[in-house]
Amino acid sequence: MTILLALDLNDAPTVLLKQAKAFALAFKQRLVLLTVENLSPDMIGYDVVTGEAIISYTDIQPIRDGIAQRLRNEHQHLHAVMKECQEEGIDCTALLINNSPDFAKSILAQAEKHQASMILLGKHPKSLMSRLLEGSVSTDVLKHSTIPVVIVPIAD
Repeated sequence: MTILLALDLNDAPTVLLKQAKAFALAFKQRLVLLTVENLSPDMIGYDVVTGEAIISYTDIQPIRDGIAQRLRNEHQHLHAVMKECQEEGIDCTALLINNSPDFAKSILAQAEKHQASMILLGKHPKSLMSRLLEGSVSTDVLKHSTIPVVIVPIAD
């Protein structure tokens, strides 16, 4: 049995991680830590629909290097969280998936791939306008999941 924990490493994941650890230990389940990113260095400066350059940089390599550094940092952070869980006796795996524009779909696909029995994710409070314009990953996961989903509120 597996619990899939969808983490946003830009947040302080302490409340969410604490809950995931408690579930993993209580139910003796494996924990899969998942972070989904949408960073495509090849598309920086290009219109996604037309493919035309929308920003004229003479050298976009510094932007690409910055994205690569961010991914390295997130990978290291995720690995440190995994090690912390393992030191507490939790069977834990960490995944960093990039270039996935539909976060909910990616979370659900990984839950299926790892045969998760539960998905755990955090939810930030959003304004009505923000929900209408951006949507909500947690709502989409909840709508389309065939397994239990636990949503932990995260205060800003």
